[in-house]
Amino acid sequence: MYRYSDFDRRLIRQRAAQFRDQLRRHLAGQLSADDFRPLRLQNGWYVQRHAPMLRVAREFDRVTDGPWAGQGGFGHFTTRQNIQFNWIPLARAADVMDVLAEADLHGIQTSGNCIRNITTDALAGIAPDEIEDPRPYCELLRQWSTLHPEFAFLPRKFKIAVTGAADDRAAIAWHDIGLQLRRDAHGAVGFRVLAGGGMGRTPLVASELRAFVPWQEIVLYLEAILRVYNLFGRRDNLYKARLKILVKAEGQRFVDAVEAEYRALRDDDALGAQLRLTPSALAEVQAHFAPPADWVAAGRPSAPSTTAVRAAAGAAQPPAYRRWRERHVQAHRLPGLCAVTLTLKRPVRAEGFGAANHGLLTDLIACPGGDLCSLANARTLPIAAAVLERYQDPDELEAIGELALHISGCMNSCGHHHSGHIGILGVDKDGNEWYQLTLGGSDGQARHGPARAGRVVGPAFAADEIVDALDAVVATYLAQRTPGERFMDTLTRLDLIALTFPRWTDGRAYSLARLLRGRWRWQGQIRAVGDVIPDMALLLWRSGFDAAVLRPGESIAVAQQALLAFDGHYQPDARRAGTAPERAHG
Repeated sequence: MYRYSDFDRRLIRQRAAQFRDQLRRHLAGQLSADDFRPLRLQNGWYVQRHAPMLRVAREFDRVTDGPWAGQGGFGHFTTRQNIQFNWIPLARAADVMDVLAEADLHGIQTSGNCIRNITTDALAGIAPDEIEDPRPYCELLRQWSTLHPEFAFLPRKFKIAVTGAADDRAAIAWHDIGLQLRRDAHGAVGFRVLAGGGMGRTPLVASELRAFVPWQEIVLYLEAILRVYNLFGRRDNLYKARLKILVKAEGQRFVDAVEAEYRALRDDDALGAQLRLTPSALAEVQAHFAPPADWVAAGRPSAPSTTAVRAAAGAAQPPAYRRWRERHVQAHRLPGLCAVTLTLKRPVRAEGFGAANHGLLTDLIACPGGDLCSLANARTLPIAAAVLERYQDPDELEAIGELALHISGCMNSCGHHHSGHIGILGVDKDGNEWYQLTLGGSDGQARHGPARAGRVVGPAFAADEIVDALDAVVATYLAQRTPGERFMDTLTRLDLIALTFPRWTDGRAYSLARLLRGRWRWQGQIRAVGDVIPDMALLLWRSGFDAAVLRPGESIAVAQQALLAFDGHYQPDARRAGTAPERAHG
């Protein structure tokens, strides 16, 4: 992993000293609460429902004691790979930052309307499907974005995620900017750039801004995006200030503005030279992430090899261990090594391995919710605890199979409920806690399908009903699935949207179907109902429909024949890829 240089350490300590002075002036009445708020937020300090909360970037394994000793004995790992601590008195906040700095830790830009800490794949650097290790690029982007003078106060928070793998395990489509390492036709390394993703009140999946940006120029392209956003992003409405709203509202004009700014930066010889990444800078950071030389050689005796772990596959091993091994041991890009995922949600067993729940229902995500967060409409931790209590049987969990449950206490979506196969959102109804259920969300991993937001199912449920509602969803899935089918497969197969034709000459439903298949990435069934005649069959099929209920008295045979009327078309459709001439002549 990256180890801080002397400059990195000086910057962290100077930032801690700066915060100490700001805190002193605030406590002395010289810096108002309104003015102090953005300063403390950009150091990771919130004032929550009951007490202050600190969000820390990077690892926390080097700090075991300190001014937070009375904070409750626990922390919350966040979906941005931070850790949060509550109940720390604000008067001691500067002491905490000093202790963190001594351990090369900090809370810089873990909050506030700035570029937040940059995230990547949990398997970064070891995944076999990686094109390039994304971690060195993430570190270079961290250095570029840290205390950036132009982008310290953006319209809203700004989140960047990077993946180096073919399979997106970093949920890049759910971020303001998503970067995917790839190679062009000549083997050169660069980034596919997505922009405009995000959750919250308006969940939107990012769209592709550019298919390829050379890695050396990625900072120039990011500067272009952020400058356009900083200049034109809305500041008059908190809920419309994110980049995703600007991208959606401006469409191609946003793309054109970014491209124009990118060209201007490239043409500025002096500034372009300063912002371009160099092979020497990349190599310097890459050296921090190189595996120990004696681990590279296959079969190192003390390395946790795949072979050694799989040797436990014999019949003499307990079923619990075999289950854990199958769930938690994954391939490694280096021969002779494996990747092991551990869970912290249940106590480690006496045998030395944790609960085998990786990817299963109890491997859930829940934000801190109303017990701690001042934004929350409802509590989440009791709901999560009830789910863990309800689903304790390992055999039952295995029978259910892969299922991502995400729980958020408010529309801020810190629990990523939009991307859960099953999502639970806490809402307030007349001062009472209620919960909405969503189905079919995806983070974008290949096995989950393209990134998309789940859809609300039915009315909200009371707190004492939501786990029963979850049980009903799981029971329906188990009753309806075919052998070997996962939850998302069954949901997609059974899921449908019916579009009504009030008259068969009313063409609005064709556009709706096209949008569902393309822009909104709907993978379930789209069924035509209403005044549907056989002659519509080919238009329905090309627009994305895959089922139709003909009006009474019409012939299915005529509809089937209508599908064969033409062997090619000029226009692209929702069913085939390729250009129109290829289809017309192919």
